[in-house]
Amino acid sequence: MTNREWAPGDHVVLVSTTDPHTRLVPGDTGVVRSVDDLGTVHVAWDPDGHMLGLVPGIDVWRNLGPQWRADNQQFFEVEGDS
Repeated sequence: MTNREWAPGDHVVLVSTTDPHTRLVPGDTGVVRSVDDLGTVHVAWDPDGHMLGLVPGIDVWRNLGPQWRADNQQFFEVEGDS
């Protein structure tokens, strides 16, 4: 998995994580804020924007793309941090 696969503004859904301290559950969604040099995908999670990095090869998630529709909410591509 390369950094090019994940870009700021992409929406992701958590499939699984091994982090025993997270409050996230499979199906939670969020917005990619950044990808660091090690490939960790830093996500602002819905609904409150708390941050947790996803580690390729350890955590499992799916990219929903820059724009998606779920539960009658429309999410739009994010251009940088507001």
